[in-house]
Amino acid sequence: MRVTINGVLNLLNEIDLNKILAIQINKYKGRKIEQKYRKLLQEQVKNTPIIFPKEIPDISFIEQMLEMKKTIWEYKNKKADEIQNILIELIYKIIEKTEGEV
Repeated sequence: MRVTINGVLNLLNEIDLNKILAIQINKYKGRKIEQKYRKLLQEQVKNTPIIFPKEIPDISFIEQMLEMKKTIWEYKNKKADEIQNILIELIYKIIEKTEGEV
């Protein structure tokens, strides 16, 4: 986890922050150490244009879905709805950003 976070932090320091739309955390379990690094990332993007959507949880449903070679959009259940809503929020932000650039 630390290596991944350090990579993201280095990236934030090296490139134009306007080139980053969002930081999406996945495989999130909400453990104490994950919460620590999530908070660290949130602090780093606090006064930037970068959005920080809700984390995609680490749930076995996702592994089963991948094993069956399905997408999240092919499911209609509570777990799928939760992840779909996170992704829809991100998609809307991408659309908003790109519409402003066209």
